[in-house]
Amino acid sequence: MRIWKLNLYSHIFPYIASGRKTVEGRAWSKKRDYRKMKRSDKIIFTDLGSKNKITTIIDGVKNYKSVKEYLQKEGLKKCLPWAKSLAEGIGVYYGIAEDWEERIRHGGIFAIRMHLDK
Repeated sequence: MRIWKLNLYSHIFPYIASGRKTVEGRAWSKKRDYRKMKRSDKIIFTDLGSKNKITTIIDGVKNYKSVKEYLQKEGLKKCLPWAKSLAEGIGVYYGIAEDWEERIRHGGIFAIRMHLDK
C-alpha cells in the first residue's frame, strides 16, 4: 500500500471530508503519475487554507480523454456535488489552472474513486 499526498482548495475540502465527493479528478501531470495509484492505496488530502487533513482509501482509478466524458461516466454529483449542470462542471475543471486544458489534451483526466478512511 502506498500513501499519496494531495492538496485541495478550501471550498472543495469539506465535500471530501463529509464523504459527498467520492471521485477526485486530476489532470495528467509530469510531476505525479496517477496511473500508479492502486486500489487500497491511501490519499492524505490537505486543505490549502486551514491545513486540515483527511485520509481516503482508493477504490480505483480510470483515465478519460475529456472532462465531459469523465463527468458523464463517473457522475456529476460524485465528482462535483455542488455543480448544477454538466456545463458548469466542465467550467470548474478548466478553470482550475491555466495549463489544465493542455495537460488533459496530452494525457487525459484521471478519476480517482475513493471513500473515507474510518
